[in-house]
Amino acid sequence: MPNPVTQRTRRLRQTLIVSLLLFVGGMGSVTGFTLWRLRTDAVADGLNSASLYAFSFEDTLTHSLSLIEMIAANGLTLDLAGGRAALTEQAFTALLRHEPALRSLSLLDETGRVIASSDAANRGRHLALDDFLPPTAPGVTALRIGPPWAGRDLADGAPTTPLHPLGAQASSLIPVIRALAVNGHAFTLLAALNPDFFLDHVQRRMAGGWVEILRYDGRVLMDSRDQGRAGLMAADLAQGLTLGDRDDGRFQQPVSLEGPMLTAFRASRLFPFVVVAHLDRRRALATWRAETAALLGVVVPLLAAVTLLARLVYRRQAQALRQQAEAARQEEINATVFGASSDAIIITDLKAHILSVNAAFTRITGYEAAEVLGRTPRFLGSGRQGRAFYAALWRDLLANGVWRGELTNRRKDGSLYDTDMTITAFRDQAGRLQHFIAVSTDITERKAALAQLRKLSLAVEQSPVSIIITNPEHRIEYVNAAFLRTSGYQRHEVLGRTPGLLQSGQTPRATYDELATVLGHGGRWQGEFLNRKRDGSLYVCFSRIVPLRETDGGISHYVAIQEDVTERKALSRELDSHRHHLEDLVAQRTAELEAARQQAEAATEAKSMFLATMSHEIRTPLNGILGMARLVRDSGLSAAAGEQMQMLLSSADALRVLIDDILDFSKLEAGRLEFDRRPFEPARVVEEVAALLRDRAGEKGITLSVSLDAGLPPWLEGDPGRLRQILLNLMGNAVKFTEQGGVSVSLRARADEEGVGLAVEVADSGIGIAPGQQERLFQSFVQADATISRRYGGSGLGLIICKRLVEGQGGHIGFASRPGQGSRFWFEIPYRAAQPPHSDDRPPPPPLPPLSILLAEDNIVNQKVILGLLGRSGHRVSVVGDGRQAVEAAAAARFDVVLMDLQMPYMDGLAATRALRALPGAAGRVPVIALTANAASADIENCRAAGMDGFISKPVEPERLLEALARVAWPDGAPPPPPAAAPPPPSAAAPAGDGGGLAVLAAQLGRDGMAELARLFAATGGAALAALPALADEGALEAIRFQAHSLKGMAASVAADGLAARAADLEQAARAGDAGRARALIAALPAAWEEARAALAQWL
Repeated sequence: MPNPVTQRTRRLRQTLIVSLLLFVGGMGSVTGFTLWRLRTDAVADGLNSASLYAFSFEDTLTHSLSLIEMIAANGLTLDLAGGRAALTEQAFTALLRHEPALRSLSLLDETGRVIASSDAANRGRHLALDDFLPPTAPGVTALRIGPPWAGRDLADGAPTTPLHPLGAQASSLIPVIRALAVNGHAFTLLAALNPDFFLDHVQRRMAGGWVEILRYDGRVLMDSRDQGRAGLMAADLAQGLTLGDRDDGRFQQPVSLEGPMLTAFRASRLFPFVVVAHLDRRRALATWRAETAALLGVVVPLLAAVTLLARLVYRRQAQALRQQAEAARQEEINATVFGASSDAIIITDLKAHILSVNAAFTRITGYEAAEVLGRTPRFLGSGRQGRAFYAALWRDLLANGVWRGELTNRRKDGSLYDTDMTITAFRDQAGRLQHFIAVSTDITERKAALAQLRKLSLAVEQSPVSIIITNPEHRIEYVNAAFLRTSGYQRHEVLGRTPGLLQSGQTPRATYDELATVLGHGGRWQGEFLNRKRDGSLYVCFSRIVPLRETDGGISHYVAIQEDVTERKALSRELDSHRHHLEDLVAQRTAELEAARQQAEAATEAKSMFLATMSHEIRTPLNGILGMARLVRDSGLSAAAGEQMQMLLSSADALRVLIDDILDFSKLEAGRLEFDRRPFEPARVVEEVAALLRDRAGEKGITLSVSLDAGLPPWLEGDPGRLRQILLNLMGNAVKFTEQGGVSVSLRARADEEGVGLAVEVADSGIGIAPGQQERLFQSFVQADATISRRYGGSGLGLIICKRLVEGQGGHIGFASRPGQGSRFWFEIPYRAAQPPHSDDRPPPPPLPPLSILLAEDNIVNQKVILGLLGRSGHRVSVVGDGRQAVEAAAAARFDVVLMDLQMPYMDGLAATRALRALPGAAGRVPVIALTANAASADIENCRAAGMDGFISKPVEPERLLEALARVAWPDGAPPPPPAAAPPPPSAAAPAGDGGGLAVLAAQLGRDGMAELARLFAATGGAALAALPALADEGALEAIRFQAHSLKGMAASVAADGLAARAADLEQAARAGDAGRARALIAALPAAWEEARAALAQWL
């Protein structure tokens, strides 16, 4: 309750201060107003005085200028017409005696030269009249005022400029002119005003100020100050003075060089000048200052007396005020603590109605102060405490004056929080109860942390692994129950000791050294110890030791987590034993499987070799039949005999197809089937196959039609032989199994980003295939119906070969069939669009003239064959055995053409061609034709990149050789012959059989040539064959590849297809690094060699 004495003292002090302030304020206001009014009147009087001075001085100057107007207007100057200038000067002189404001009067002619003057010294002086105001205008004769001049008169004077004004105390004059017109002549009257006259007038009449006279353009004409500024520009002042229609005015200048001034101005209405009068404001206010001093002499002592009286009263209350200030300070501290406290504070009255809450209460509960004032704290109840709890609370509070305990309350958002609360009963000095103050701390997070800590403690205590905590001196401070169970110690036996009590002496010393080093650097360590339990038994424990760090980085404790791995290590040892046993079993089984695989591969290889050998044995006489049939057909038979011979060739070719199927299947089984890539015409391929089968279809009375899509590209790049083989199989089957109706073949193309997909469909109206037999359709040596082979024939290889040929080229094949309604087979193979290699519509060329040819070939047999072919055509041939010799020979002699084998010792054909192209002159431009056993696109591109002009595939055919020579060596201007397509690989088209090929070769070389060829083949081929086993033993795969390549070319040259195929397989195996397969192929070569040698023996 407030102290009544303090309240009365406060009211008295307030009354005293207010009264004193009112009195002082009233006196100050009256005094201030009076002083302000007196000052305002003094300033107004000063401005009035300045205006009077400005008016007076303007009137005086206007009077003088008006006199000049009168002089110009009277007839004194008329004497000039009679040439009496002297009379005019006398008149000027007489006039000046009564006008002290003028220094001189002069008359100027049209050029500005003084022709008459009251001062004879002025005569003849020229003046520039451009700087006079107002400016000249036609028909205007107004008075014009010039700038100030320095000097007494025109004779010794000069005009001033703003940059060179009139100096202090210097004599000056103001020139004034008036234009005259006398008897048609133009004259100018010039009057020199005397500034001293006007300035003396000012100084006599005006005290405490000065006067300035300015032209309208701001040029100062006169200045009454001692340091006057006549001649300077004051354009800003002049412009401000003449603004608008006003010609007079007054104002204060608070700031100027001479101090604050009272200024008035008066502009002449007749002439272009302004008079500005300045009065010193301090001088004008001198009387006001005296009155102010007198007034303040009365007011100030009065106010001092009143203030002293108030001070005396105030000092009497000083002690009471200090006491009140101390009490206020304490209240402020309490209020600050109340507001800044992090604990919620509630103040209630005796009935527990809330009087005040602090900000922490709002932060903790979510209730604003306005929401809870006047309410009891019951709205915070959570229901966790019952009535008995609160009854005990009030009983203890009223009895002891304080209550402490924990409560669970509810926030505004409904969430619960725990609080630690202290309620205090507040009493006054008389002991009367005044308030209840409750201070509560939110302990929700603390209790959650304690619960989490209890949880972690339980987890550590109940962990199945041993946990040890030591201090930095490695003294044990804590162990969990698992440690006690594992080690057998009691807790009191280990606390305070080091973990060394567990050492058995059998853990390597290096382990402890490593542990000390890692922990010494503050790191983490893990490893195994062989420890000893309390009962003396040993156990293996895997330990992880980590340091615990304080916030400053210092280590406070070490934690060791130990796991007993004794049983696990024993189990691991047992598992290792079983694993090693299983590894031995797996290795043994793997070895058995590898042996079985090798046996299976050997069996497959043997089967493939057998099939290839048997097909070759059949093809040998068949090729003889084909070769002889071609010779007979080309010998000039009659039409009927030629047709019969063609039928013989067709039948033999069909038999060759069957044999080729067997050979292809053997290659498919061995995974050695290769595909060619060269340009071909898809329409031509399908038409050739259709032409081959039309006779058979006609015999059966069925139709065979071919349909070509309009978007089918004319040329594609791929393997035409394999496409022909697939078409022949599918179309042949369709014709074979169709008794009525017909067979239709359609070709269409599907272009995409990767190339062109050629889609082919073969449909027939034949017997069809039953659904249960369709799944067996693409199996080896299997037909859909076993009875079909007896009725229609066939080996069952055709479709499986087609499937593998299609898939081997990245395509897919399928079919659809219904019994009795026919079948429809389709396949699609991706190709690339291509351009035709050459045009085929050119006329055949005339025979070649004899050429000088350089042959670079390392194989003697091939040399002999090509020599025989070219010799019969009349060409001159020089032979070298490698690429290096070829370059040297071409540089030494001139040749028309170079035939270059690609694979030769010392320098291959590509490198030799590049070296040739680097030779100077004609030797570097000689045409080069490649001799290659590979006609694939990549090999052809390599030949072109090296600088070759053409290529011929081995074995060399006479027609193709001559065509190639004609293309590169024919004289300029002659049309080259059409190029022949590269020959298909042996399994793609009908190859020249051994017998037939030899017959054709014999026809080209003659018996003597064949005999020499047989001897060379036996000698060189036998030497190469004999060297291969030793090379295989040495593992010299590169040497084997070279010998195989040489043997392949030699065999192909003598039409020994079987030997050439074996040598090609050997070359591929050596290139792939397959030593085992190479040995097997070397072992199979002698049989093929003997077969080829026996075929050639008939020519010996």
